[in-house]
Amino acid sequence: MENTFVNLAKPISIKEIEEIENYIGGELPQDFKNHYLKFNGGFPINDRYYMENYDTYTSVNGFIPMKYHYDNNENWTLEETYNHFNKQGFLPSHLIAFASDYGGNKFCIDLNSENIFLVYMDLGNPIENSNAIRKISDNFKSFLDNLEEEDDDDDDV
Repeated sequence: MENTFVNLAKPISIKEIEEIENYIGGELPQDFKNHYLKFNGGFPINDRYYMENYDTYTSVNGFIPMKYHYDNNENWTLEETYNHFNKQGFLPSHLIAFASDYGGNKFCIDLNSENIFLVYMDLGNPIENSNAIRKISDNFKSFLDNLEEEDDDDDDV
């Protein structure tokens, strides 16, 4: 069953996505683009993700919208996040942050491999500390398909 997203930003067009790809200097995977054409940012109802290689869960706080801001956060778009993290040398240019967890860590898609990584922002500069970058999924579709509903009696993660 497909996950539902709420509190979306204004819809984005394929032309606008292509402009963003030109800006970041790489092509986003088709599954990623298809998702953003349907849900530009937003908050997934099923927000919990099991990181099998690390035997732990994380939760997605929200997906970063492209081009258009959320009403309550004028500085949070994919492009602004790219400016802040990639252009300032905190993330490699091929890792594009598309979502955050509740601790401010970033879910990133690798433009080269299409793998999904969770980047722990509190472990120092990820370029200097490879332990801060952890692969959690082989691709965006697998990441989305494995988001789970959090049980009410689950401990916070």
